[in-house]
Amino acid sequence: MKEIYLVPHFHCDPVWIADQNMYQEGGEDLPRMTRHPLGFLDLVKSYLDCCRKDEDYSILLSELDYLKPYWDIFPEDREFIRYLVSRKRLDLGGSYSEPNENSIGEEALVRNILYGMTFDRLQCGADPKVYLPLDVFGHTIQLSQILKKSGFLGCVWSKRVVGFPPVFYHMSLDGSILPHRRVDYGGHFQNMDVLREDLSLRFEELESMGIDIDLRFIGGDSDPPTDWLTGKSKELREGKIPIILSGPGRYMEELRNRIKGKRFSIPYTSRDMAFYHMGTSLSRVELKIANRLGEVKLLKAERFATISYLFGAEYPHKALDKAWRQLLFNQHHDAITGTSGDKPYVDLMIGYRESLRLSTSILNSSLDFLTSLIDTSGQGIPIVVFNSLNWKSSDLCRVTLPVGSYKIVDRKGNAYPSVSIEKGDKVEVIFRGDDIPPLGYRIFFALPAIDKKETVIDKGTTIENEFYRIEVDPAKGGRIRSLVYKGREFVRDGKGMNELILLKENSDRKEPSWEIFTTGEAISSSEFPAEVKRERNELYERLIMEGRIRDICNFRQIITLYKGIERVEFLTDIVDYKKRTPEDDMFVVIFSTNLDNALPTFEDRFGALTRRKSKGYLDFRTWQWRNYSNCGVYPAYRWVDLGPSVTIRVGTSSIPVGFTDIIIPHKREVESIIPVLLKSLANRGITASIKYDDNDRERKSKLLSEDSTLPPIEEDIFTTFRISIGLPDNIHLNKCLSKLPKEMVERFQREMEERGYSILVMEEDLPVLLISAKDISGLAEAFTRIDKDLEDRVIDLGVEEGYISHKETPSYGLTLINRGNIGNSVENDGTIVLFLQHTARWSGKHFDFDLIPEEGTHRFVYAVYPHKGTWAEARSYRKAIEFNFGLDAVVTSSHSGQLPESYSFINLGDSDIVLTALKLEGVPLACPSGNIDNGDVIIRVYEPSGRDAHFNIYSSFPILKISKADLMENEISPVNSFHLTPFSIETYKLSLKRSPLRYLDYDIKAEPHQPVYIRYWRHNAGASPIGNLPVVASLRKEGEKISLYIANDLSDRRASGKVHLKSFGIELEKNEIEFDLYPSAYATYEIASCKEDTYGIVEAIWEYEGQSYKDVLIFGDLKPLEVSFRDNEVHIFNPNNFEVEGELIIGAPLELWGMELVGDLSFGTIPERFNFYCAPSHKCTLKIDHGVLNSWRILKFAYMGRALYLKP
Repeated sequence: MKEIYLVPHFHCDPVWIADQNMYQEGGEDLPRMTRHPLGFLDLVKSYLDCCRKDEDYSILLSELDYLKPYWDIFPEDREFIRYLVSRKRLDLGGSYSEPNENSIGEEALVRNILYGMTFDRLQCGADPKVYLPLDVFGHTIQLSQILKKSGFLGCVWSKRVVGFPPVFYHMSLDGSILPHRRVDYGGHFQNMDVLREDLSLRFEELESMGIDIDLRFIGGDSDPPTDWLTGKSKELREGKIPIILSGPGRYMEELRNRIKGKRFSIPYTSRDMAFYHMGTSLSRVELKIANRLGEVKLLKAERFATISYLFGAEYPHKALDKAWRQLLFNQHHDAITGTSGDKPYVDLMIGYRESLRLSTSILNSSLDFLTSLIDTSGQGIPIVVFNSLNWKSSDLCRVTLPVGSYKIVDRKGNAYPSVSIEKGDKVEVIFRGDDIPPLGYRIFFALPAIDKKETVIDKGTTIENEFYRIEVDPAKGGRIRSLVYKGREFVRDGKGMNELILLKENSDRKEPSWEIFTTGEAISSSEFPAEVKRERNELYERLIMEGRIRDICNFRQIITLYKGIERVEFLTDIVDYKKRTPEDDMFVVIFSTNLDNALPTFEDRFGALTRRKSKGYLDFRTWQWRNYSNCGVYPAYRWVDLGPSVTIRVGTSSIPVGFTDIIIPHKREVESIIPVLLKSLANRGITASIKYDDNDRERKSKLLSEDSTLPPIEEDIFTTFRISIGLPDNIHLNKCLSKLPKEMVERFQREMEERGYSILVMEEDLPVLLISAKDISGLAEAFTRIDKDLEDRVIDLGVEEGYISHKETPSYGLTLINRGNIGNSVENDGTIVLFLQHTARWSGKHFDFDLIPEEGTHRFVYAVYPHKGTWAEARSYRKAIEFNFGLDAVVTSSHSGQLPESYSFINLGDSDIVLTALKLEGVPLACPSGNIDNGDVIIRVYEPSGRDAHFNIYSSFPILKISKADLMENEISPVNSFHLTPFSIETYKLSLKRSPLRYLDYDIKAEPHQPVYIRYWRHNAGASPIGNLPVVASLRKEGEKISLYIANDLSDRRASGKVHLKSFGIELEKNEIEFDLYPSAYATYEIASCKEDTYGIVEAIWEYEGQSYKDVLIFGDLKPLEVSFRDNEVHIFNPNNFEVEGELIIGAPLELWGMELVGDLSFGTIPERFNFYCAPSHKCTLKIDHGVLNSWRILKFAYMGRALYLKP
């Protein structure tokens, strides 16, 4: 039976054109794009009301960004929400939000789902089955594996990414498949007739594919319920095609049941889903860099907090939870992407700094605790170096010591290269820490250096270490003219590397913050000479270039080769940049390589895949899915590599294989076996589309509407290679054969008859591999041969099986590593491009001044890793992780301890697997929970290179039990051996014996400002406060009475306490209310009366678990604070008749967050937060330091539900 499942919903952007408060609360100031003044809280209530009026009405509420506030402030609807969930009339999203997968790390995506699932299941009784990244700008290639291992049955998304049928199985790199539906999430219909006509028309495409079930949405961005729809549920079911109001879960269950019952099948694909809104890899790039810093620091903090917990310390649940939730809030697809307005941007930067501050504090406390357990006795100042990675690491360490000159030794007296740099009354010592054990530490000592050689400074233009030799050209802006690795030159003749280029962009491009659109005008640093200085000492050799690009900016670039470290490090400062023309400015650095006949491989989440090059050179013009310039711009997670990957070799000639079109005839038996070939390719990072040899023209010619985005064979610009499969016939294959010599065709046909299949590679407009089989068993044999050959990434064909020109793929490669500059491209001539920053018009402007955050001075760090062999053989993924994570050094005193000089707490052996998580089980504060201490440890790993991997788990803590788990940390079964297939992700739950000793509790249990305002969204604060509001008291005006609602948010424990009430101008019936509430229960109290002309305020204040909270209800206007500035003083005057207290928070670029938070990106530190208190009609004064960097600063005053932003 034909059925259409229709989902009433609204789409949530917690920040975008408007700020968080506007979207949450609504009001007439809400931008006109929403078409109405309703905020999320009112929208939830409106949709629930529809369910009350119509017993068959079903809805979707997809994100915690609004569901958690609603749960807190309107506790009276909790039971109704649970009732709707139990009746399958309400679907929840199963995620915290809709994060932009291409902009964030793999663990962040998993945690987003873990937080959402935990809340939805424990608070609402839901079990979400469909993941809904509806408005997300492209998707990770491993999405199906992630979702399948998280318990989802399918995925629904909307963006018109090129290359997909309307419904399909998508295969991840490991071979996991999951059904996906690509469908617009917006739908607006004037009446039932229009709805039926539109949905019926759109249903024709699926019918033509033999599919008799569809999914559609009604609603859109912040849309209220459709007026006429309520009460029409039964009538909708009675049409020619029944329309069922439902959440997407019922559709996905029915789709899977019908496929399982063989009523129809859906096509397979493993195609890359990333290309959409490519400018979002670059816009407001400091968001991306801050996110990388935040994720790395948080993962390190988690790992060492877990180890500290096993030694007896308390696990810092609250600080880690808040740091994660602030990251998750910022990772929404209209936040981290840089597509927001100016005010939300400032709030996002403040949020990133807060998360980074919390995780840094926990990391430092964890390392200090572990250091206290170590025997550090010995001569000199002890330095303990920690390694957060699962392999032994040798890398740079930085410590601050009293002024002096030092040498670094181990306990045996062996010296390690180091340098001391005076900084005021301290000295920064940088040294190479060697052989730090995995997830462990090693002790070094700083001794006075009497005869230590000083740094030599001269005008030289070459540097080298045991791996590389580099020469720069001062006349060409200091660009690299030669980079040699093991005797091989990597720079193309006459070109350069690390060349800074300014590309002009059309500022009137469509959706400026979302896109890139170069004009063709380019200004290169190589057009101007640069001053070059060389520094050499026992640790490094370094070149420093300083130059200028016209009157636009100065620049400073540093290239460093460290002794014993196999990478080249770069630092680029864009100094005093000013946007001087109407056009937008894009800054990139380029690396012109001589690696011909190679394709780029980009790291994605939990894996890597080969993509295409640009067709042109530095020509980047995109809009949504459109690629006007045929460029190869993509997001790279941590690295992009140009070099050998999967190759077809014929004698001494070879062809690189990238994204592939697999072309098949209309034969069921071929369709049924294609997933075998898809998996063989995916396991080596090669993605593919399946297309019919006739482009399915007959079926498509009858359609008036299509959801499909799959282009014809000859129009797919993303394709680098084709495989044409015949059984034995195939229109495309036959056309190819017609272009070959007669004797080669005859041999091809003869071999098929004799062997059962034949294979031949040839060149057309693109290389194509022809496979012809006389039956399905022959085709299976051919696929088996290809799979076996792919084990070493080379498909070897005999000379008679190839008709190609002589070309050779290189045996070397070059990996470009980023620390948050995720936008990359490889040009047609082998030039690798790293996008640094660009200017773009705001999507929403709120300030009465211009904020261009790219102006001023900004710093970027990156590295290259020239290597032999493929990226997998060279372990490029390890080099990139090492460059991002680094080592952590702690200066301590000499003392005894139970731990030795070098130790590995947890060891996964020598396998090439990558650890992504080491943490305590669960996210107990997502609900929140009263029981937050359980002792099981979660380890998550993945295979990064497309090979089978066996490993072991060794622990310094006795292992009681190890079980395999899913990504949601649900136990599957006990295990005693560990094996990962190519690109697979696995999670293990370890029961370890914890130390019986109990040590300190270094959790951060309270916000800097007390009491905490519970309607945090009104302060544009991002995530809810530390502790996630376990108990909420909220004030509400209801007619002529004022009510207090007290809700227990704990899912597993009673909550009791007192709420204190105070007021100005309003007489209260009670000054104090005691509460004692069961889990998830609430109570309500009438506390005062009010009238229309009532003026004054009521405050409710309470304490719970060491933190003070407050809600405020204001009658009449709250007069804005009057703020003035003088030098480094901020003067705040309160014009109201009641006291005002709040927070001053400084928004600033990350270069001003301090060395402790941002490392070598730092130019200094300015304070983050100040508390202020102003008595009625009085003034208070704060002293602040603006820092020395020429860049933006915004002062944000958050008080009593208001947020005021000023430029000092």
